[in-house]
Order: sequence, then C-alpha cells, then structure tokens
Amino acid sequence: MGSSTGIGFVYGIGENAVFQFDKIMDLLLLNNGAIDYLKYCRDTNGDEWVEKKVVTQVLSENTLHQLVNNYYGQIKIKCDILSKEDLIIDIYFKKLDSKNYGMLLCISDEQLFESNVNERVDLVTESIVNLIRQIYDVSIFDYAFCDNEVMIEYSLDELQSIRNPVYSILALPNEEDKTKLQILKSDWNIDGLTPRTN
Repeated sequence: MGSSTGIGFVYGIGENAVFQFDKIMDLLLLNNGAIDYLKYCRDTNGDEWVEKKVVTQVLSENTLHQLVNNYYGQIKIKCDILSKEDLIIDIYFKKLDSKNYGMLLCISDEQLFESNVNERVDLVTESIVNLIRQIYDVSIFDYAFCDNEVMIEYSLDELQSIRNPVYSILALPNEEDKTKLQILKSDWNIDGLTPRTN
C-alpha cells in the first residue's frame, strides 16, 4: 500500500466540533459526494467497533456526535475535489482533549499525483491550499495543515510552542484580520520527499 497525504483541521471549540465538522462534510458532499461507510470505536483499546453502511448522503447530528465523541471515528467518501473526479477520501475524527478536536482528510498519493509526483506536486499543493481556504470560508478552524503520512497531534497552543516547522503546509488565521489565512510552507513538499523550490 502506498503513502497518503493528509489535510487536517484543528479546533479548540469543545462541543461545537460537531457543528464545524458538519459544515466541512456538507462542502465535500456538495461536490458530487457520496458516503461509503462510517465507523467508530466505543473504547480506547479498539475492541468494540460500530460500522454502518450509509444509505443517505446526509449525516444526522446524532451520527456526527457518535463519530466525534467516541474513539477513532472514520468516514469513507468519494467526491470531486482538487481537480479530480471520484476522489476517495478517508476522514478521521480525533478528540485531542476535552476542548480540542481535529478532522483529517487522507488521500492516497497515487490518486493525488497519479504517476508524476515531480511534475504535479506544485499543482496539487495549490489545489490543497485553495481547498483549505474554501473550508475556512465555512468553518473557522484554529489551524489547518497538510503533509505526507501525517496525523492530528497538537492543539494550537502545543503547535505554537514548537520552534521548527512541523508540516509541509500550515494555515493560520491572520492575526490582524481573522477572515484571512496566512499560509506558511516549509522546506519540503507535501509528498514528503522532494525539497520545495518556490
């Protein structure tokens, strides 16, 4: 199995996470989206899983609550984003602590880059930055990020205490105008292998 690129969104909003995640799901599903299945675990050990085949393309508030407030919530969808049709995305929900939540979109590198990583990395990077901006328009996050084989690990406070770049792309609300995003790019590309040249 190949590697994947993750696009993550972190919120320090407590119970309001369900409302924010619902907005992101709506945006993705409006782009010719279809939910394949969802699952979550009821315990931290990963022993008691609940998996549901989805017959409707609208997630109820109760279902989102179950995904967010249990362990290891996951949804598999297919939609048309990032200039791709029928892109398969695994969406993971993570509760960092009682106040901080995250949502991670994982897409296989094979789908994103096809067979031409070197020629497509800049184009895919800009498409991802545009998607992050679209999501920020409907769901105000503490920060967003993108990188290869990445996981949700840090609250905004924890991230700000780290001195070196953690992600290939980091999107933070502009301090002076919260309606705008500041996009920071590290020295490496989102494929995790090649150095950034621009």
